[in-house]
Amino acid sequence: MLDNPVFRMSSATACPKILVAEKLGYEPKQKTRSDLDRLQYYSWLEDVAAKQIASLGYEVLDAGLCPLCTNPDGGQRSGFHVGLNFPLFSLVGHVDRQVRIDGKTYPVEIKSLGRFSWQRFKNNQFESFHDYEGQELCYLEYYKTPGIYWVLNRDTGDSLKYIVNDHKNILNLPGFEKIFLAKTFAEIEEQITSVVIDASCGELPNAPFEPDGKCRYCDYQYLCLDQVETDVNKTSEINIPELSEAARLYQEGVRMEKEGAERKSSAISTLLGFAKSNQPKFKISGVSFSYSGQKTRTTCDMDLLKTMIDDDTYNKVIRVGRPYDSYTVRVVKDENGGAE
Repeated sequence: MLDNPVFRMSSATACPKILVAEKLGYEPKQKTRSDLDRLQYYSWLEDVAAKQIASLGYEVLDAGLCPLCTNPDGGQRSGFHVGLNFPLFSLVGHVDRQVRIDGKTYPVEIKSLGRFSWQRFKNNQFESFHDYEGQELCYLEYYKTPGIYWVLNRDTGDSLKYIVNDHKNILNLPGFEKIFLAKTFAEIEEQITSVVIDASCGELPNAPFEPDGKCRYCDYQYLCLDQVETDVNKTSEINIPELSEAARLYQEGVRMEKEGAERKSSAISTLLGFAKSNQPKFKISGVSFSYSGQKTRTTCDMDLLKTMIDDDTYNKVIRVGRPYDSYTVRVVKDENGGAE
């Protein structure tokens, strides 16, 4: 068994394969100068958000640099050093700020997001940001109080203001929305315990989910060559003018699709809110909207079904679609994190 390994609260709910790899000494992909500059910029935005909070009349506390911890690049960490100790492992984190209200201290977590991610957080909160949820649960477990969550739109300066897990209705701050986390800290403790056991056996577990967008930017992607599609790493560069134009049009289309999806999501949130509280069916500015109440989807676990019936019956109930061209296409990032 490992000798009480230490895990970062910010990655408490990260992919278990990443957590085990870190403890077994696998080397992550090196940060580029652009990566480090971007992280520094985000830390500066924390100061902007802290000033926004202070402008509301709250006493904001800043711990400055942590004397105990350094970043992977060798720079010193900042924030209030917090830690939780358990029989098999420890958790360490750095809370961005604290506020003192009526003589009591509460943790403040600050996130700065681009306009599309900011809108997604506004629509879904932690449902779309599970790593943030795990980090916040760790902080609240340490403080044993509700937390303040401030999400800054780094493109516009707008902010989302939340009070997290105020089950006893302790904090009532004007302009702040109260939200509650779906996950529990007990689930985090169970997950990390499993990670410690896997690491003690010296074996990397499989990533427990389908490859997604985050996998493309994972510092340990090279460990998942058998799981994550790596066509980009295997293909060779070519130079054909007409294909270059097609690739440029594809990149432009991806950007337009993303912007369009975020705009549609924002619009639907507003229209749905009106339909649910005022008028379920309406037309406005060339758009027709009809709300027909909440529905559920019925799905079938095909693997489970196959264990319950014989092969002949199974083959009769399944439907196989027509053959189609299978391909993967995505925008390739250069070493500085930008599109080539």
